[in-house]
Amino acid sequence: MVAAREMQEDDEITGIFFDGRKDFSTLCRKQDPETGKYFGSTIREEHVSVLSEPGGVYLTRFTPDSGTGKDLAKGLHRVLEENGSLDKVEAIGCDSTAANTDHQNGVIRELERLLGRPLQGLICQLHTNELPLRHLIELLDGPTSGANTFAGPIRRRFSPDLEQLQIVKFTPIAFQQGLPNLPEEVVQDLSWDQNYLFEICAAIVKGHVQPELAKRKLGRMSHSRWLTTAARLCRLYVSVTSTDAIASSLYALTSYVVVIYARQRFSIRFLAPAVRTIALKYAQKNAYFAYPEHLLVTMLNDDEQHIRSNAVQLLLEARKKEVSGIRKYEIPALNFEARSYHELISWDDTEISFPPVLQKFSDEELNQMVFTKLNLIRYPCHTQAVERCVKTVTNASEHVCGFDRRDGYARATIASGIALPSFKNNKDFVAK
Repeated sequence: MVAAREMQEDDEITGIFFDGRKDFSTLCRKQDPETGKYFGSTIREEHVSVLSEPGGVYLTRFTPDSGTGKDLAKGLHRVLEENGSLDKVEAIGCDSTAANTDHQNGVIRELERLLGRPLQGLICQLHTNELPLRHLIELLDGPTSGANTFAGPIRRRFSPDLEQLQIVKFTPIAFQQGLPNLPEEVVQDLSWDQNYLFEICAAIVKGHVQPELAKRKLGRMSHSRWLTTAARLCRLYVSVTSTDAIASSLYALTSYVVVIYARQRFSIRFLAPAVRTIALKYAQKNAYFAYPEHLLVTMLNDDEQHIRSNAVQLLLEARKKEVSGIRKYEIPALNFEARSYHELISWDDTEISFPPVLQKFSDEELNQMVFTKLNLIRYPCHTQAVERCVKTVTNASEHVCGFDRRDGYARATIASGIALPSFKNNKDFVAK
């Protein structure tokens, strides 16, 4: 995951990523015209952080007139116009909220209308991965009972000192694929919460929790942070005996976290029927990357030549079709019995549109891709860099007032975060 950085002169905006949050912003009000003193007050308003991808380049932030797709799209269009990139942008990245993804009035749709052409919609897979977990928790443990409280018997045990609970003999949750082997550079870039979740899931698969991991402090609990909820489920699981009243439901939830959520991939055949039903429902609802445009791009990069050949044939047929207006970005029905990604949808029953990121390639160049893999700009499938900027913009809004000061605060914070090293373990403090 790439940390956000500053825009350079030779950077081009081909992918625009955004995310927003309502914050309490500091306002300056002049009280005494003679002394010129300012006295602060606060107002709750939305701040939208905007980045260019790939590379996580921080562009700016803005406050829309409202949270509608039309007003958010106007703000993004203005950013592109100011950076001279109206004709260069080909992809847009965001989370899966309805305000962004609605095929009639969402941000993606509205920005496409303003540009007069389609964009490659890249919906954050980290967000879509959280939705089944959220609804599964509501099914097995009930909904939240307040802004910071829980009603269910499992989450009521999420005490602040959860790491103080003793480790008991628990049933390992092993499965055929197992957890992925992460490269060292990926491990080093994980946040504290992400690192904890990966290690506690690995311990549950092996059936043994190291003393250091058992006593490690967990991240702050929040209804909106399902990462810390998943970590707490795992930590509670290794401290609950099989005779406990919550043991059965906790096992189902932890199984989902270890097998599905932690892996961030679609592989639910190991789960109980009730868990499977929830997972399938929200997998279908949020299967944005099963849209034909995305599948075709992926097929062009497949190792198998016959799959690349099929993709080229479908692309050439799609390019010949006359399209009136901008196509609708609707999720097709998934084939959950598919044995490969290119079988996830029925190509005969699905309206196929030409991917915006491939518009610059001629028919001749597409035909060459049958023999040579596609060489394309690597856009991220998540909005992690945007979320880091959202946090920075929130801090800026709380500490300083005025657009220029907040913008300077955010840029200085981003620059310092890149320059300063980060330490996760005591050994990292020792010079090598």
